[in-house]
Amino acid sequence: MIAALGLLLALPLLAPAETMAQETPKATIENFYATLLGVMKQAKTLGYQGRYAKLEPVVDKTFNLNDMGRLAIGPQWAKFSPDEQARLLDVFRRFTVASYAAQFNGYGGERFEVGNEVPMQQSNLIVESKLIQSNGSPVSMNYLMRKYGDRWQIIDVFIDGTLSEVSRRRSEFTSIIARGGIEALIKTLEQKIQALQKSA
Repeated sequence: MIAALGLLLALPLLAPAETMAQETPKATIENFYATLLGVMKQAKTLGYQGRYAKLEPVVDKTFNLNDMGRLAIGPQWAKFSPDEQARLLDVFRRFTVASYAAQFNGYGGERFEVGNEVPMQQSNLIVESKLIQSNGSPVSMNYLMRKYGDRWQIIDVFIDGTLSEVSRRRSEFTSIIARGGIEALIKTLEQKIQALQKSA
């Protein structure tokens, strides 16, 4: 038994270098979907708070929410103080996790399919994927990804292949800031988080 235990403890040291390889962009999306599908299957048992807790770490790992938040604000970002920027990124992050926790609140036989990696400009790439709904109809969900250090992360999501989530948010956020400034945007996102929690 002791000898066997010693062998088990030694295994990580003897593992081939390939097992330590960096996660590919495609694998990043596959791992995200694996967690998301597991949450969907346990949705009713977990409830909103449980889904949020399960999804929060994988959303933080898979998405670069700081860059997504800055891109969603657009050129006005530079006008805000460091404290205002930090508050915006915090509420944007919580809103993103809340959106997934609220929207993926059940399971009816859906599945995810991850397709090709398509190189883009500036060393970015797109990972193609589909959500196959319970009725069999597919929804295209493609992810624009960028490498940060040794990790690939999402910086934009394209629904139905062409609709940029960041561009859609920028249009919405710019309008809110024009009407009421940064405080209006923070308040709006806080209200959206509360509404998502109630709807779930």
